[in-house]
Amino acid sequence: MTEHSADSLTLTDQTPLDQEAVRAQRLDELAQQLARHQAASRRPGHEFWLEEHLRVQEALLRAAYEHFVEASQSELALSYAAEWLLDNFYVVQQALRQIREDMPQGYYRQLPKLDAGPLQGEPRIYALAREFIRASDYHLELDRLRRFTQVYQDVAPLTMGELWAFPTMLRVGLLEALSQALARITGIQWPGGAAPRAPALTAHAAADENVVASSIPSLRWLHTQNWKEFFESVSQVEQILRDDPEGFYAQMDFETRDRYRKVVEALALATDWNEEAVAGEAIRLAQQGDARIGERTSARAGHVGFYLVDRGRAALEAHLDYRPAWGVRVRRWSFEHPTLVYLGSIGLLMLILLFVLLRYAVSTGGSPLQVAALILLGLVPAMTVAVAITNWAITHTVSPRVLPKLDFSAGIPPEYPTMVVVPALLSSAGEVDDLLQQLELHFLRNPDPQLTFALLTDLADAPQEQMPDDGALLEQAQAGIQALNTKYRRPGAGPFALFHRHRVWNPREAVWMGWERKRGKLTEFNRLLRGSQETSFTAQLGDREGLARIKYVITLDADTVLPRDSANRLVATLAHPLNRAEFDLHTGAVIAGYTVLQPRTEITPTSANQSLFTQVFVGDIGLDLYTRAVSDVYQDLFGEGIYVGKGIYDVDAFERSLAGRVPENALLSHDLFEGIHGRAGLVTDIILYEEYPAHYLILVRRSHRWVRGDWQLLPWLLPRVPHAIRGTIPNDLSIIDRWKILDNLRRSLLAPALLALFVAGWLWLPGSVPGWMVMGLLVPAVPLLLDAVTTLIRGLRSLPFGERPGGAVRDLLRPLRDAGIRWLLALALLPYETLLVLDAVGTTLIRLFITRRHLLQWTSAALTARLIGAEVDADQAWQQMTPSLLLTLVLGALVGLVNPAALPVVAPLLLVWLLSPQIAFWISRPRIQEPAPLTVEQRQQLRTLARRTWFYFEQFVGPEDHWLAPDHFQQAPRGYIAHRTSPTNIGLLLLATLSAYDFGYLGPLGLTTRLRDAFEGMDGLERHRGHWLNWYDTRTLESLPPRYVSTVDSGNLAASLWALAQACQALPQTPFPRWERWEGLLDTLAVLAEVVEGLDGEDLEPQVALVRSRIAHIRQEILTVGNEPGGWVPLLLWLAGESWPQLERALAELVSTKASRLDTAGLRSLRVWVERMNHQLLVTRREQELLQPWLFLLHRLPTLFTQAGAEPALTSPWQALVEAL
Repeated sequence: MTEHSADSLTLTDQTPLDQEAVRAQRLDELAQQLARHQAASRRPGHEFWLEEHLRVQEALLRAAYEHFVEASQSELALSYAAEWLLDNFYVVQQALRQIREDMPQGYYRQLPKLDAGPLQGEPRIYALAREFIRASDYHLELDRLRRFTQVYQDVAPLTMGELWAFPTMLRVGLLEALSQALARITGIQWPGGAAPRAPALTAHAAADENVVASSIPSLRWLHTQNWKEFFESVSQVEQILRDDPEGFYAQMDFETRDRYRKVVEALALATDWNEEAVAGEAIRLAQQGDARIGERTSARAGHVGFYLVDRGRAALEAHLDYRPAWGVRVRRWSFEHPTLVYLGSIGLLMLILLFVLLRYAVSTGGSPLQVAALILLGLVPAMTVAVAITNWAITHTVSPRVLPKLDFSAGIPPEYPTMVVVPALLSSAGEVDDLLQQLELHFLRNPDPQLTFALLTDLADAPQEQMPDDGALLEQAQAGIQALNTKYRRPGAGPFALFHRHRVWNPREAVWMGWERKRGKLTEFNRLLRGSQETSFTAQLGDREGLARIKYVITLDADTVLPRDSANRLVATLAHPLNRAEFDLHTGAVIAGYTVLQPRTEITPTSANQSLFTQVFVGDIGLDLYTRAVSDVYQDLFGEGIYVGKGIYDVDAFERSLAGRVPENALLSHDLFEGIHGRAGLVTDIILYEEYPAHYLILVRRSHRWVRGDWQLLPWLLPRVPHAIRGTIPNDLSIIDRWKILDNLRRSLLAPALLALFVAGWLWLPGSVPGWMVMGLLVPAVPLLLDAVTTLIRGLRSLPFGERPGGAVRDLLRPLRDAGIRWLLALALLPYETLLVLDAVGTTLIRLFITRRHLLQWTSAALTARLIGAEVDADQAWQQMTPSLLLTLVLGALVGLVNPAALPVVAPLLLVWLLSPQIAFWISRPRIQEPAPLTVEQRQQLRTLARRTWFYFEQFVGPEDHWLAPDHFQQAPRGYIAHRTSPTNIGLLLLATLSAYDFGYLGPLGLTTRLRDAFEGMDGLERHRGHWLNWYDTRTLESLPPRYVSTVDSGNLAASLWALAQACQALPQTPFPRWERWEGLLDTLAVLAEVVEGLDGEDLEPQVALVRSRIAHIRQEILTVGNEPGGWVPLLLWLAGESWPQLERALAELVSTKASRLDTAGLRSLRVWVERMNHQLLVTRREQELLQPWLFLLHRLPTLFTQAGAEPALTSPWQALVEAL
């Protein structure tokens, strides 16, 4: 078909409403006509031409811009088109970049192509965009675009890919129109003689100037629109899916809805069904709700997502007659047999590595006993390398499995009330204060009305039930909760609560303690929520009546940071129907969904930079402002993760999954156990932050406790496992669940296994000692190297589109450096960690199978830190690590006795082990960042820059803008002031004014006058509930569209006002006059000196030298007087009456005699800074005369008091008066 032109509408005789109605009708008619005639198919069409097309357009637009820049330097008046392009060329560049990012070649190929017409073979949506642009006279509006798209789809539905491509193709069409118009205006030839691919868009009567003036605002408009909302308002698939029988689809967040839609799109591409039919079929199956999984009907079958992203997808694909490709079949087989794939890969790699070790031993004459021993010695190292390689391969080949979510960004619905709890010990007054502060911060970051916040507290273990400090600590906690509820009042009860347990006697631990520690605290709290009175909670403060309503609990550690709105997102995730736990009616096991969700945990940047130890061991950290999902092998492959004790759980489902599973006094580390039985889901796109141990000795103490907890799960690897009611029951854990337990044990045994391999290689194994050394050294290097490569790849992917690493190479290579350091430290600290692990394992095995006592022995992280101390000195490190030194000496003696030839090879490592306490101390030393002091030249350079910066506010903040700061000044190619401002700009203006006073550019009168004027301007601005809106016109004080409140801008202004208030309170105590006022004069003088130095020309040297000497003389006189107030008035009078006029005359002579040699910019700068210096001197003198007029009188003393031989009766009172003043 031929392209349709939209004739210009002549509607002069009609009202604006009539004109708009006619335009809308003609757009509707055009949309219908195009839909009937634009036949399209998914044939490949033309080759991908967009990149070359953009390159040609970019070259022409750049040439036009440079053409207008040159014209602006010689012409006083520029054309309308030139002004638009010069002021907005960045908009053009932004559009080009956006097109390249949004339209990759693979995406382009999927778009349906036209079967006929001038644009045959081009994407249908490209042709549609061109028609809409022309029909709209290049002026785009969202409502028109939405109506046009909907009317078109009433006849011929567009694919979802086309709808997403619509903004991109509109950009392409606008750039085509813009480049064609500019080519005609400027007469510039198309680069390389290239002609436009498609018929000209500007062939009708519209003037080229108007095309430019309309296209650029439309490009800017395209960048500001919310295309997600537009897509969902016009997508027919979206409207079909919103008929979800359970009604959850419309309640989901955008990312989850988009994931559903992508499945619809993929199935439509792979079958003969169109997208609307696929979506309709999914809705039909959901309405029937009869999809059977095996012999069981799923409770999720009423939700459309069950057939798109869950187990019901097979039923949908069968209805669509979908035949997956071989690659898809292999992938699905892997997901259907994840245990075989995962453990089979680990086993195969482990066997290969063991075969290499055994082959080496046999080839070097190893005996059967040595070969058998080598199997035992190499088992853990080989498994470690195999696990690392397998995990790395899976996480780089399997996409992160992101859990679906509802959208609770506007608030948690009343049916999902949630309590955020912090189980903790009340061990000191300082720790109670920290807990209360942390709880308050959790509330401030997550202030949803459906969230409440509670401390679940115990007292520290004690030899008796009551200790002298117990009452004071409990009263402090209660008073703190009451104060928080008073501070943050809510209708009804406050948002904070306290639940405190008394100690109970534990004969196994031989101590008074909280029942079952943290696990018992949460278990009893869950019972309390369901109305049980049989708990050890003796003090309860908060809303008791609302406890029964609590559906979810978010549990955090005392040092955990719950970021802003994370609680809402966690609740929204667990509330999604596909994430809700589903139980087997016969076994009671969780077979689908989750009872508990574990967010991703990261280390806070503050604790990660405490020392070299924390920097290296924490790795790549940082605030993830735009949280992304990351890979986790268990979640991605098996659909369930590992619970580490911080997350959200469904109270009823969680308790049901653990009912009777945990005997008393059996579990120290219960998180993994609870995650296995409750089926934990990993939410990698939600982050919690936590602290990292300050130094190495705290970390290994904590690791000792973790190892004991891991080995206490050993009975759950046996055929029969403990049970709280029946004693023991058959082990019903899956193979992968048992592997999770076994893998923790494997990880703890790595250090002892490596040391055993080293010692065996030195003393007994066949072959060369260096060979065994190399093998042992490589084992810890492999996992670290793979982690470093992963971080490096992630860093490269995070670079902006098209940007090369460049100066960021050092940052990108940092993971490799840190991995190398961690590897060296792992080797250096190997003996100490081996002894620590063996002690933990031995202690646990004795307690587990012999004494059955002290299995719950535990020291909190806070108490460990207090016991060891915030900082470790060298003596403490040597004392703690003495056993490892003795072990090293014994090993050295054994090598010397058994295999002396190995000593030269072994000696370096033994020496490092002997120095390991010093190494542990050295890496744990706090990093004190002491910046190098600035030199005199650097300070002056910064002050000069500050003076130039203040000149912006002096020049542009004035009555025309109601004393508010314009957003920016565009200096080149033409001076342009953006007469708009924002709360951030206003805050910066206030702080800049305050800083100008601090630097001495303003006096107290200038400061108060400018602040008063700024506040008067602010008072005339429209506000919403006290908040200033985001943009205002500074000349009219009208708010600019779109009108909204920005939390970022409001926060910036609030912080600025807070800082300003503190300064204003201190201002009355500030002395007057101040030395800073003279430093400000020196800064202005320094800028003037820079301007003079910038005047070029050898013949200017005599006059410039004279000016330079005058400036240096003034500067020297000011510095000579210095911070001596008594000399300031004479100095000011000398400057105003003698020195400054002399400098002005020298400058006037320079300008008058050499004006023809001076460029316009230099003369302008000279005039500006002479005027600024003159103004500053004048204002300084006026302030002095107004605020302290007597100083000028005292400077001119009567002769009666100064003549020789004056009477003491006169001079003494006079001198006292002078000193008083």
